[in-house]
Amino acid sequence: MPARNLLAGLHARFGGRAGRHRVMRRGRPVLRGSSEPRAVELSFGSPKPAELSPASELGTVAVADAAISTTSAIDAVSIASELAEAAAPVPLAPVAERPIEDALLSGLGSGQNPAPAGSTSDPGLTPKPSAFGSNGRSGADAAPGADAPGEDNSGENRSVENSSVENRNEEGAAVADPDTPGNGTTEHGAGADGPSELPAGPVDQPPADLTPVDEQSVDEPQVAEAAVDAPALLEPVPAAAEPESEPPSAEAALPAPDSENQELENLELQNTVVAQWNELALQAIREDKPVPTVITRSLHLAHAAMYDAWAAFDAGAAGAYFNPRPVHRRARRRMAEDTQERAVSTAAHHTLSQLFPSHTDRFDGLLDQLGYGADGGRRNHASRVGLRAARTVLRRRANDGSNARNDYADNSGYAPMNDPDDPDLDPNYWTPLKVPNGSAVDENGIPIVTEDPSSYDVQTPLTPHWGQVDPFAISSGRDFRPVAPPQFDDFSPYTDAHGVVSSNDAAYRSQFTEVAQLSAALTPEQKVIAEYWADGPNSSTPPGHWNEFAQDIALREDHGLEQDVKLFFALNNALMDTGIAIWDAKYAHDYVRPQTAIRYLFADEEIAAWGGPNQGTQMIPGSTWQPYQDVTFVTPAFPEYTSGHSGFSYAAASVLEAFTGSDRLYDGISRGAQDLDRDGQPDLIGSYSTDTLAFEQYEGEPISLQWDTVWDAAAEAGRSRLYGGIHIQDGDLRARAMGKAVAEVAWQASEALFTAKLVRRPRRRGRSGRAARNHLLEPVIESVESTLDGALTTASDGLLAASDALNAALNLSQSVENFLN
Repeated sequence: MPARNLLAGLHARFGGRAGRHRVMRRGRPVLRGSSEPRAVELSFGSPKPAELSPASELGTVAVADAAISTTSAIDAVSIASELAEAAAPVPLAPVAERPIEDALLSGLGSGQNPAPAGSTSDPGLTPKPSAFGSNGRSGADAAPGADAPGEDNSGENRSVENSSVENRNEEGAAVADPDTPGNGTTEHGAGADGPSELPAGPVDQPPADLTPVDEQSVDEPQVAEAAVDAPALLEPVPAAAEPESEPPSAEAALPAPDSENQELENLELQNTVVAQWNELALQAIREDKPVPTVITRSLHLAHAAMYDAWAAFDAGAAGAYFNPRPVHRRARRRMAEDTQERAVSTAAHHTLSQLFPSHTDRFDGLLDQLGYGADGGRRNHASRVGLRAARTVLRRRANDGSNARNDYADNSGYAPMNDPDDPDLDPNYWTPLKVPNGSAVDENGIPIVTEDPSSYDVQTPLTPHWGQVDPFAISSGRDFRPVAPPQFDDFSPYTDAHGVVSSNDAAYRSQFTEVAQLSAALTPEQKVIAEYWADGPNSSTPPGHWNEFAQDIALREDHGLEQDVKLFFALNNALMDTGIAIWDAKYAHDYVRPQTAIRYLFADEEIAAWGGPNQGTQMIPGSTWQPYQDVTFVTPAFPEYTSGHSGFSYAAASVLEAFTGSDRLYDGISRGAQDLDRDGQPDLIGSYSTDTLAFEQYEGEPISLQWDTVWDAAAEAGRSRLYGGIHIQDGDLRARAMGKAVAEVAWQASEALFTAKLVRRPRRRGRSGRAARNHLLEPVIESVESTLDGALTTASDGLLAASDALNAALNLSQSVENFLN
């Protein structure tokens, strides 16, 4: 029996309530000063009398009951709306807008490279950049941006009235304008001049940033222009002894947890719920196919939802995407932490379940373990707030340019300039590689590429469109785009990232030759550094790696819910915006990777280099050079310039220092949340030890890495990409400056939300009498609005329940009809 006949029977039974009804969804009716809510229309159709079978009558009764609930909810909403209009002669001011400040570091926008704050001109020193924002935090007990009781901080809070972003979401949150026109695209060309490129500075004026930021960056001598033939590469080096057994795989070196239940047990109870949800997200990332850009977005969404759910119960903070009415938040300013944890957990559960649908069992398990129920606890007010926050964040980011609805497929039209089989490739542009898949191996059992196409996979460029994704805080990734990298066969002047002036061609040869030289002289420690920071397949990628560091620091600092919800929110805001800026540069410059460039430069020569897993350093044809990486991964599937590792690491280090007020990482005592060396106990924070290698065999003394500060770790992460044969000097150093510059803007925007104040609009002149009367009425108005707010929330929840019941009844009716037919 058609569904319309059921609805016709419903129409007859309930006195002809036919027609079309506007029903609110996820919200409450419009109050004065708010925007038009979204609505869905339920059409009951034209009544056509029909005989209903006994079985179908069951469905009709269920539909009727749902209709009664729906009508009651609609009536309650309508009455509450009218009462609210009558009771509020003076509309409340909307929640403070989110400021998006355009503060850039010196040099950006002028073609120069931004200098990290506190950097030194001495090329032998490692800078200790100072925090670019103070949160008033002197220890673990002080929340960033928190006001001391009784203090008047009105003059200290950032103004949110002059924000460059004017859009608001349905709950009143200021958000980045998704309709802001883009800045165009850059045609493929090496360092093309024009309005699409930031102009290069004078060749005799070194960029502002470009001091070595780690001691290891100067331990290898610069290759002079006269030494472009690299004689050191042509000298034979004794080959290392060849071990007999096969190299262990990366998976064998870092085994996965035994089971999902074991993973849940590993979430230590002393961690806040924020850190626990963060770890579950990282576990899902490790098991899926990780793409750094997509991961930054996912972590941003998850922690924005958690932060917004928490901020809904805090009178001094504003949400990024979701802001209930101010009176709603003031009335609940002293909520118990358990209430806030429930809201945060519900927001995390819903968001992560949408982003990682194949891992919902894991997320359900943690929600049950926390006692909040896998169904989201719809009857609980805090759970409803968390659910609304999550839905709002997902809705606001649904059309952010990432193309998430189509599995993040590229929609930019990008196509590589070179084909992997092209004998006349342009050595200035990225070339997709043929990557061995393991179906063919050499005499040592190492996967290789053969003439058979089934032995390899050709790389597909990852997320070329990411530079056009809507950022959180920065205006555009294009604003941070560095000068073009050095170009082969271009003899115009070029100033490198250390301020050394030469020709483009000389700098090109020098920087790629340096990578080949490093390959020939890799020490076991340098191999461990390359492996530890590789963050390739089966990892949480560089953004996730720095979330692991954040877990460690939060545990050491004994963070509470408020500190963690803010820390991970600010961190992942900066990481997402950095990814957008880095990927804008990558595909704007479309620059060659070392494997392609080195093979091109030394195609007709033999050079000293790493010969492959367990082969040591030997003389090899330059046309077969390979980076020190997993042979089935080789090099990431996107252009070189600039380094994602370097940008992400410097952005993360910036936020961690700004939030905690310290750059300290290793202290020799504190243990964190990770057990990367698999010895059964948490690692010392800021250190890593191993007696094995992931990419080949190793028999020797254990090797330990240690980073006294977050800047030491960030610098080593960037340098590791040269050891691994993935990036050149300028790809590393330019990205460090980009990450730090982006993080400054993202931190300022995040901190402004932490300290937002809910103030009323200023009164217009000439109405002092009316303002005085309204001031006297404000306590009454707020009391009425608080009551109405509760009634509206209840009505809205009733409407959602009625809608669910209606859908269930219709599904039941359809099932009965199918059975009868």
